[in-house]
Amino acid sequence: MQEVSRVRSTERKPFQRNLKLYKPFGKGQIRKQKLDPYYIAGFIDGEGSFSVSLGKHKTLKRRIEVRPEFGIELRADDQEILERILITIDCGKIYDCSYDRYGWYPHVKYKITSVKDMRKYLFPFLDAYPL
Repeated sequence: MQEVSRVRSTERKPFQRNLKLYKPFGKGQIRKQKLDPYYIAGFIDGEGSFSVSLGKHKTLKRRIEVRPEFGIELRADDQEILERILITIDCGKIYDCSYDRYGWYPHVKYKITSVKDMRKYLFPFLDAYPL
């Protein structure tokens, strides 16, 4: 009988950790072809997320720091999709998300955290390829 209280994304198989993902990497380390921009716009619509967090900051005048973030998180099996999205949009980084403590498969996350990069690359990309 399977334990109901354990959270699993799917049945777990032995997985080799991708050592190059311990540190985030960007477009300089990827040699892949670009994806169709309309495919990416639809993918962002389905899987992408925008978030804003607020935090205390000692040196800013208002004492509050605003941290925007755009991200797409997928299982590590689908890392190539995120790499090709990074190449096509031309900014961001890919991070390793280890969920071993929950018994899940490893995940990878594509993130853009810079407001300048969002204004210069992401928003014009989304405006150019509307759904």
